[in-house]
Formats: sequence, structure tokens, C-alpha cells
Amino acid sequence: MVPPARGRLGRRAPPPGTPAPRLARYLRAAPPPAPARLDRATGIGWRMFCNDRLGCCTIAALANAIVQRTQLGGGTPLVMDDATVEHCYGIVGGYVPGRPETDAGAVETDVLGWFAREGVRLRPQGVECGVWARLAAGDREAIRQAVQLFGSAYLGLDLPRRAQTQTVWEPVAGDDALDRPGSWGGHAVLVAGYDEAEVSLITWGGVQKASWAFLDRYCDEAYAVFAPGEWLGPRGTSPGDLDFATLAGDLRALGQVGAHQ
Repeated sequence: MVPPARGRLGRRAPPPGTPAPRLARYLRAAPPPAPARLDRATGIGWRMFCNDRLGCCTIAALANAIVQRTQLGGGTPLVMDDATVEHCYGIVGGYVPGRPETDAGAVETDVLGWFAREGVRLRPQGVECGVWARLAAGDREAIRQAVQLFGSAYLGLDLPRRAQTQTVWEPVAGDDALDRPGSWGGHAVLVAGYDEAEVSLITWGGVQKASWAFLDRYCDEAYAVFAPGEWLGPRGTSPGDLDFATLAGDLRALGQVGAHQ
């Protein structure tokens, strides 16, 4: 598989102590073990969402999660147009079109909080929104279960410069400056598939393969995002054991869920 053309980075690290509910608390029962391999990446109309020219990867990853969920649900994919992407990037990251100095990226928890609180109107009958919860960034099973239950996991990576030239993102032993976390920059991606050795990362409008060992070293944020009433239907798994009401209530207490939830 040919990796996607390199685009822009733009994930800023969350401030220390940023509150984030943990998904495990809201599962009424332990989910069954995730399968050893799962592909929810093939056949999806992944898009760039301006991330070739703007550092809006945090918005692009969320926009691709909406595309995936609505496409797997059997309907017409809901797609943000460029104007909507730029508008959302302005809300969460302070971007102002025509002022390149404001193209400075965004914080993933700010993006997820805005999505839960405000949402984005992509169809006449309502606002697209959802709740979110943190996964343990180094927990491979938690990431696999997020792909199984919700279609994808939303990750934050501290990319090394060596990844700029790798076909498959792999860690390299040693302490070369090329391999230091964040030496390239911060980036938001989705995981939408995996097997025993690799994961399928969604970025820059395509699928970038990376090893699990790469995630172990360079992933420091991981989240599940769930839009009630829209997940997969007869073609997939519904996360029926998620205590949505309690999670929404806790996010509301943090000021991160609006009245539509």
C-alpha cells in the first residue's frame, strides 16, 4: 500500500491536568476481546479536509471519523466542506483565513469538547455531535476495542523526523535526533484497522501503515468518540454496554456537552 502524500501537522499538547473522562468507567460490562485483526479502513472515502495546506489535523481526523461512521452505517457519508473545516478550525484553534500566523494547530481535547458541546451542522435535520472519553494511550487492547466498538480511535502522536521518509512508520532503536518524539511535530490521526503487527492510521486523506511498536513509542493521547444513534446499524457492532447518559452528564459537568445531548 502506498502511503498518503505528506501533509501538515498541527496537534498541540493539552495543558497539564486537562480533565478527560476514561472510557473504562462507562462500560457497564467488560467488552468481549477484540478480534486479532479488523479492517474498518478499506472502502471508506477518506479525505484531506484542508490538511495539505493547514495545520488542522485535529479537525481532519474528526471529520474523517464522521465520514467513516456515516458510510459504514449504510447512508450517504456526511462530509465537511472546506469552509466548514476552516470555520471549525477557527473556533478551536484560533485560525483566521488570510492570516497564516494564526495557523498554529489545536488541542485534541479542545476539538472533542467543542464537538460534544456545539457539534457541526452537516444535514438539515440536525447537528452532528458526539461524546468522547480517554483511552490509555499505551493500551493496545483498548485501542483495538475502540476500533471494534466505535469504528476508530482518535490518537495524538509526537512524530519523529524519521517518519517523514518511512513508507511504514517504525521505531528505530537508539537516541538519534531523527527518532526523538516530537522532533517532526504533533499530529492527530485515526486508527481504523489493525492486525497483529500493524495499525492502519488515517491521515492526509489516506491510510498510513504503522507498527504497534511505533504507537507504543510515539502515541501519547488516545480517545474514543461516539455519536448516539448513528453507529453502524445492521452492518456492525453497536456499543450497547456504553453508559452514554452518565458519560454525557460528566462531560456536561465539565462544560463539554451541550443541551442537544
